[in-house]
Amino acid sequence: MEKSNLNLVVTLVAVFIVVYSFVSSPTGFATGTGEPATAFCTDSDGENNLVRGSCLDNSGEKKVDKCADENTAYESYCSPSNQCSYKFKNCPFGYQCAGGACLKL
Repeated sequence: MEKSNLNLVVTLVAVFIVVYSFVSSPTGFATGTGEPATAFCTDSDGENNLVRGSCLDNSGEKKVDKCADENTAYESYCSPSNQCSYKFKNCPFGYQCAGGACLKL
């Protein structure tokens, strides 16, 4: 009878450890410190195509604003997934893209 109680206690402790590791981990897997990686992304000009800016994300990728043509900026920005990306932004009337920014004529 004592041996079956010992087996029961060992089994319950093992189950507790496994359950605790899943509950305490944000991913459901007990790996690393249990803390998710911090994702960040910065856009120096806040998607303002009147200013030449750049984007930097936590992968180390840096993208710089460019001109697609004289009327359109190729604006770097932070995507919803915190990755640097590009989008086309038309220059306002009376402005022309040069050096990665829309400048007044």
